Amino acid sequence: DNGIQVKRWDVEKKNFGLSDEKLDEAQNNVLDNISFDCDVVIFSDYDKGFFAGSKSHWVSMFYNAIQIVDPKNGPVEDWFGCNIFKPNEKEAFLLSGYNDWKQQCLFFVDALECDSVVITRGGDGVVGYVRENNEYFNFSSKKQVKIESVVGAGDCFAAFFSAAIAHDFSALEAAEIGFSAGSIYVQ
Repeated sequence: DNGIQVKRWDVEKKNFGLSDEKLDEAQNNVLDNISFDCDVVIFSDYDKGFFAGSKSHWVSMFYNAIQIVDPKNGPVEDWFGCNIFKPNEKEAFLLSGYNDWKQQCLFFVDALECDSVVITRGGDGVVGYVRENNEYFNFSSKKQVKIESVVGAGDCFAAFFSAAIAHDFSALEAAEIGFSAGSIYVQ
């Protein structure tokens, strides 16, 4: 196995195959067992039903934390009020309808009133926009990486990006850290 993921189990059913009542019970169990006193929260929406209903309700529960949303599909407005919106380039296109990444960023900032947009582009790097100083950024690595597996690479990026944001790195610096970690992870 040499550190490579050898087993993954995805439940590809609506609500994970749970009834609406059981899903509500699972959501409440999560809420009963977490601390709302945190610096950063990542909402990683795999579109399996866990964030059913008003996603902005989840965002509002963590109003004291930096909220980073890693979406899968729309409507994008469901995540209104989050701080950072972090789709990959395929999701950015599907959710915005725009091909140009700068137009995508502005679309998300306008729709969500978020502080930043970060769009991951696989091995091609990261692009984004920071509303506070009206600044776009485009980071790419010149180094070629030998890829063993990309499974979990986006989650790795999100974890390192979020940790950097929690330690007051800028969105660009955090994107560089997340990209570097993801590059190591896929090897």
